[in-house]
Amino acid sequence: MFDVRKALLFCLCFLPLAMGWWVVAAEPEDQPATSTTTRWVKEWNAHDAIALGNLLTPDAEFVLVSGMLLRGREDFTLWHGQLFAGRYGKSVFRQDGPAELTMIRPDIALIHWRWSISGVENPDGNPVAAYRGIFTWVLIKTDGQWLIRAAQNTIDEE
Repeated sequence: MFDVRKALLFCLCFLPLAMGWWVVAAEPEDQPATSTTTRWVKEWNAHDAIALGNLLTPDAEFVLVSGMLLRGREDFTLWHGQLFAGRYGKSVFRQDGPAELTMIRPDIALIHWRWSISGVENPDGNPVAAYRGIFTWVLIKTDGQWLIRAAQNTIDEE
């Protein structure tokens, strides 16, 4: 006889795997969330806009915490170069906890990760209080490397 409860349990357990939907809480070092966020923090703290820009695809779309949309690696690199030459030149970026990774396809990943930043200065040179936020990234694996294709950066008001 057909058991509806067993069929439902089977679907809930195995359908996400069959459809390619899965979330990874912790992943090896070569996975997209760990490798890309680690490189982001490293390049940000080196205040290297070019290296940071190289984490993006050439056609990336990047929404800043202000809501401004940067289109392409070149715009991103120019904008962040100006930040590092000014108010963000002494900033320290940190990842706050593990990233949440959802594999959309083997070569496309969605990640959310929380961050904090300190060492930012006001336009008058006085320090800004440290603040936190959350990134949402769409990553694409290109030539064996995970690159940011789209990003939304939001300040956490907690």
